[in-house]
This record gives sequence, C-alpha cells and structure tokens, in this order.
Amino acid sequence: MKTNAELISDWITEQKNLGKTDEELNNKTFYEGSDIYIIKKSGKKGMFDLKCTFGGAVSLDDLRTAK
Repeated sequence: MKTNAELISDWITEQKNLGKTDEELNNKTFYEGSDIYIIKKSGKKGMFDLKCTFGGAVSLDDLRTAK
C-alpha cells in the first residue's frame, strides 16, 4: 500500500507528464479525513515541498449541519 506522500508524488508526476506547470500545481491541497497535505513549489523546477497538518481540518459539512 502506498503512503500518502507516494500517492501525491505519483499525482505530481502524472500532472507534469500531462503538461501542467509548476505554477499550476503550486498550493494544491489534498486531504484524508482531517489531515491536510499542501504541495508548495521549491526553488528547483519540478520539485515541491509537502506541508502536512495532521488532524487540523474542520469539516465544513459539520459546520453546516451543527445546531
């Protein structure tokens, strides 16, 4: 089973192969449950930093249905 970082890396590679630019991929956000992953351009072309926040997401659906 692939890790989340591996899945995101494979997605980046696929997008680059489809012709997407670093600028188009910059700040893309991924999530699993309440964990958030954001890719940020690094100083090198085609390279990204992965920023992670574990357990930091608040569900907007929960806020909509809260009473």
